[in-house]
Amino acid sequence: MAGKGKGGRGKSEVKAQSRSSRAGITFPVGRMARYMRDMKVADRIGAGAPVYLAAVIEYLTAEILELAGNVAQEGKKNRVIPRHIQLAVRNDEELNALLGNVTIASGGVMPFVHSELLPEKKEGEEAKEPEAPKPINDTHPLWMKNPSDCTEEEYLEFYRKVFHDYREPLFHIHINADYPLNFRGILYFPKITNEYESLEGQVKLYYNQVFVADNIKEVIPEFLLMLRGVIDCPELPLNVSRSYLQNSGYVAKMSQHIVKKVADKLNSLFTTERENYEKLWQDIKIFVEYGSLREKKFYDRVKDSVIYQLTGGRYVTLDEYLEGAKEKHENTVYYATDKMAQAQYISMLEGEGIDVMYLDKGLDNQFISMIEQERNVKFLRVDSGVADALRGDGEKFESKALADLFVKVSGNDKLKVTFENLKDGTLPAMLTVSEQDRRFGEMMKLYGMQNDGMPAPEGELVLNSGSDMIKRLAAKAESGDERAADS
Repeated sequence: MAGKGKGGRGKSEVKAQSRSSRAGITFPVGRMARYMRDMKVADRIGAGAPVYLAAVIEYLTAEILELAGNVAQEGKKNRVIPRHIQLAVRNDEELNALLGNVTIASGGVMPFVHSELLPEKKEGEEAKEPEAPKPINDTHPLWMKNPSDCTEEEYLEFYRKVFHDYREPLFHIHINADYPLNFRGILYFPKITNEYESLEGQVKLYYNQVFVADNIKEVIPEFLLMLRGVIDCPELPLNVSRSYLQNSGYVAKMSQHIVKKVADKLNSLFTTERENYEKLWQDIKIFVEYGSLREKKFYDRVKDSVIYQLTGGRYVTLDEYLEGAKEKHENTVYYATDKMAQAQYISMLEGEGIDVMYLDKGLDNQFISMIEQERNVKFLRVDSGVADALRGDGEKFESKALADLFVKVSGNDKLKVTFENLKDGTLPAMLTVSEQDRRFGEMMKLYGMQNDGMPAPEGELVLNSGSDMIKRLAAKAESGDERAADS
């Protein structure tokens, strides 16, 4: 019989069903699965994950639309607008907690005030003309203007209004990029009270003057989060996701452009306003060093504008320091970290016409280590050894008996005692610690490893053979005089 196969009746055609219809929901499950794969939320995505995600979003959407419809009915409106959605979210405790930081485009309109809430007019009182509505937000913000049209007073007023900081910023950068990148903004360098002060959440990202988020690290490099300011980029979607930012070539170029503008500003201040730049250096030093350590490209741009303070207060670049020291200690930089504790060492070097840098910040140790890798230069702390300029021309003698005596008196069997003929005959001895050993110890301390069985850096006692006191002690020790130890 026609239409029948071996089994008798022919099989009826089964109509294909979508994943959404099989799950009993309206939102597209397949699209949710594709979004999850594109966002790379996990290495593997189960078959049920997009179904549950679509169901959750559908439920939230239904709840919000229901509340927004109620708001529209209360306002005697027959259509739902973004303002109704915004009011529905804000008036619901749970939805406001979930979506409180979400910006709804076109939702910032003037609220409607019912006539019954207005004050009643008295008899004989002339009716006042209603005032024209004033916009809540500035329709022409400062960052949308050309830098040439803005005054220093406007920049300062904008900074105080937005960030509520009574302290004036050190300086600002006005970014006005049109091609090939299209974004605008203003970045301020705030005055940092200490190197550990947290300033996160101060670089605000906007989309066509609509607030999006604070401190998106994919747009603003991490080391620039110390700054304050506004970045407005109409090329980014309003509901921008972190996965989009991570994979966007445009965002990467914009981030690089911001780094370039910051570096150009620092170089400009150094070149044209050297005196003012030196006054600001202690406030921006931490930022420059941290940025250089975090991003090599930033260091390459600002390396010629990095300055160093000498113990006398004068500022020099590394090239200026090396140029002045090439006849006495070529490619070597002497520095101090504590002016009081290392005063004797500083005095001896400065007495020989050697400048000493003053590096007392927490990042200086890591920064100079990076400089040594980038350039053919060596940084030595003033107490790391005996500089060649401090050595005298006289004959150097050594006394094993005196060295053994100092080891015995100190109670440290591992104490290393050496002899040097120093120009300063009034200085009997000096204690030094190897630069390498000291840096290694500081690194261990920084990472909390100083108590894990790591030995402390051993010092070296340098006895001045040109000192009359050391000569007398050596003579007594060589003769076996027991009173040498008491001396």
